[in-house]
Amino acid sequence: MVPVALSIGVPPGFVVAFAAASYGYYILPTYPSDLAAIQFDRSGTTHIGKYLINHSFIAPGLIGVGTSCIIGYLLATARGLV
Repeated sequence: MVPVALSIGVPPGFVVAFAAASYGYYILPTYPSDLAAIQFDRSGTTHIGKYLINHSFIAPGLIGVGTSCIIGYLLATARGLV
């Protein structure tokens, strides 16, 4: 995606700042440690809901990716890359 973004004229600072937005493991619970946590949890608090995207890892994933995009943007702006 980086070559495509650069070829259409997206500033490199934006590409670097928002690279975390392309991280998709928090959307679908397909990462082995996520699936193991769901299987090993005896309390029932870690689960996949009625829909595949409704699971226990989506909120921490959204917070982490959102925070890293904001901090990446602020750092890129401070360095003059945007």
